[in-house]
Order: sequence, then C-alpha cells, then structure tokens
Amino acid sequence: MALDFAKFGLNEAEVLRDTHAQTAMRVAAIVSDALALAIKAKLTADGKPVNERMFKHMGQYATLENRINGAHELGLIDQVTRDDAHFMRRARNKFGHAGDRVHFDNDKIVALLKQMSTYEAAEHNQDAFLHAAGNVSEQASKAVKSLRKQ
Repeated sequence: MALDFAKFGLNEAEVLRDTHAQTAMRVAAIVSDALALAIKAKLTADGKPVNERMFKHMGQYATLENRINGAHELGLIDQVTRDDAHFMRRARNKFGHAGDRVHFDNDKIVALLKQMSTYEAAEHNQDAFLHAAGNVSEQASKAVKSLRKQ
C-alpha cells in the first residue's frame, strides 16, 4: 500500500522533490498523526479518558515510538506493521541526527530498510520506506473506520 499524500493535504510530487531527510521527516510526521488519531479513537470507544496532554511533551503517547507501541498494544496495528514502523522511525532518526547529508542509499539507512517487510518488493530503498509508512497509516485508518461503525 502506498502512502496517500493527498489524504494529508500534500502533493506527492512536492514531497518526492524534498531531500531524502525532508521526505523521511514529513512521512514520519504523517504516520505519527495517523497513529495519534487511531489511539484517540480507540481510547474514546473504550470509554477511557483522552486529553491532549497525553500526546504532547512527556505524555504517554508523545513520541512516535510510544504511539507505535500504544497502537500495537491497543490492537490497532499488527506485529509486522509495528516492526516496520519502528524500522521507519529508526531510519527517520538517522536522517534527523546525521552530521552529514544522508540519503536512502546510505549503508546505515539501508540496514534498517532491509529489515522491513516492504523491502523485497520495493524497486528503490525510498519505496520500501514509503510503503511501510503507507501500511501503518492504512491500518490506523481502517481501525478508526471500524471504531466509527461500532
């Protein structure tokens, strides 16, 4: 599943013209927002309290790592998608903390991408990253739709 940029108000061509680091950061932010929405929907459906502090600063779901784990614990994403999301998050961190210019063909990035379920089917390393992000977002979106129907 490819990431649907239009669903997030983004132009795919514009995103793909970004540097690799910008693409990784932007796509990870989309995934983070999708997971936050799904977690909020699930907690609300379960009658549990939800407030914005849970998703900011030092809140329970403030980081992408916590959102990934929380979404999995709440049954919103499966184990393979959880693992892919963590590899995607780690790759994003490599882009964000690199002293040098890093790209999707960088050895450290490729080492993470090769562990993704989407790697073998991808034509390019960036495609593996984008498809993993699409899978995470799609599962989160399906979970929200399912919760709304209940």
